[in-house]
Amino acid sequence: MAASQFSAPMQPYIAERERNLEGTEEIVVLISSSMPAGALRALFAQAHEYGAEKVRFAVRGFEPRQLGRTIAGFRAHFPDPASEYVLIDVDPNVFRQVEAQAVPVFLVKDKESWFESRGEISLFGAVENVRKRGPLQIGPMYTIAEPDVLDVIQKEGSKLDWAGIQAKLADKASRGEVRAQSMLPTAGETRRIRHSPRVAVQQDVVVVEQGGYKVLAPAGGLVNPLAHSKFDRTVVVINGQDASQIALARSWVKQYGAQSVDVFFVSSAEVPRLQQEIGAPVYPLYDWMSGAFGVEAVPALVRPEGQELVIQYVRPGDRP
Repeated sequence: MAASQFSAPMQPYIAERERNLEGTEEIVVLISSSMPAGALRALFAQAHEYGAEKVRFAVRGFEPRQLGRTIAGFRAHFPDPASEYVLIDVDPNVFRQVEAQAVPVFLVKDKESWFESRGEISLFGAVENVRKRGPLQIGPMYTIAEPDVLDVIQKEGSKLDWAGIQAKLADKASRGEVRAQSMLPTAGETRRIRHSPRVAVQQDVVVVEQGGYKVLAPAGGLVNPLAHSKFDRTVVVINGQDASQIALARSWVKQYGAQSVDVFFVSSAEVPRLQQEIGAPVYPLYDWMSGAFGVEAVPALVRPEGQELVIQYVRPGDRP
């Protein structure tokens, strides 16, 4: 079986490591502590020689609370254990995507496509094998020693008494008011406005198109999230202490359906009582939320329309 093309599942790594290395290769190597020490030492030394900016190693996971020990075990095989030149990530998703139960597995970018080669071989041998579209497996492989960290998280989480935690939080809320971070004034007039949301991206936003990748938005730029993602919720924002606004929120929830409405409150509120009065879950509003929704006063009804948000303000005493 020849080295197989492996393009679509590698898209997250093209996006994550967006570098246009035309005419060269990028390599993701799946490894485990079960591999012979000599094999690991050789691969790490070759990565240093080949160019660490082109090579990334991935491990499937670690035992609970043993991440430091796991990484230290690999670093002991570095040419220089104190160096940061060799990159090792804990990345269970790539193991799942290629259904890897044994290692090493080499995922090699050849021009614009990714290919897979398995078995104990050098980095240079893996690249040459991909170029020749040689056998899928060359050399021995080793069963992965580390557990899938996603499975570990799921097992650890299943031990928690979520119902008990939720009950304690509800009891705490019922014995005192929950205070929201955001404080908004009462609407001075009934009006409807349109808001085009913008968020600043922290790093390049990249998508894959026709075998290549395209930068949607550069780091530091502003992007409208509604242009790239679906938002179909109705958002209601009220003062949790105002009876008339509570009544208005109840009518909006009834009109649009409790399953599709998110209710937020400013000021403070006794959450269980407020939820019972409105007929839907309620949440405290934080400053970043009011900025994201473009809400400047209460009560407010926010609904998506195309790539904009339509915000309806209602002055006290007016009909919506």
